[in-house]
Amino acid sequence: AHPPPPPPPTTMDNPSQEATYYRRIAKREFYDWARSAGFLRGRGGGGGVVAAPGATYFRAPAPGEPVIIAGLQRRPELNGRRGEVASGGLDGEGRIMVRLRDGGSLRVLPQRLVPDGVAG
Repeated sequence: AHPPPPPPPTTMDNPSQEATYYRRIAKREFYDWARSAGFLRGRGGGGGVVAAPGATYFRAPAPGEPVIIAGLQRRPELNGRRGEVASGGLDGEGRIMVRLRDGGSLRVLPQRLVPDGVAG
């Protein structure tokens, strides 16, 4: 959609100039891809963002929110267990503390939790 990028600066002795050049190319390629994939309308970026067909969005569960554990592979016996989010944020490994209804607690990746009202 865009004309080919200009050739790189003849001397790449200036790291700032080189970074600016490649950043501009990467940004142009990203926006071309995003537009072709249906994420953007029109030219340029910003303001024209639209959702892809059938897109769903992830939201980390809040403390106290009831959840069901789903999709664990190393401990499949825990799948289907109900609990409540105990911590408000992710730990250093990207996990959330969940307090199980039948006692105990464990740290789970947020993508392995389903809101309790949705699962069935």
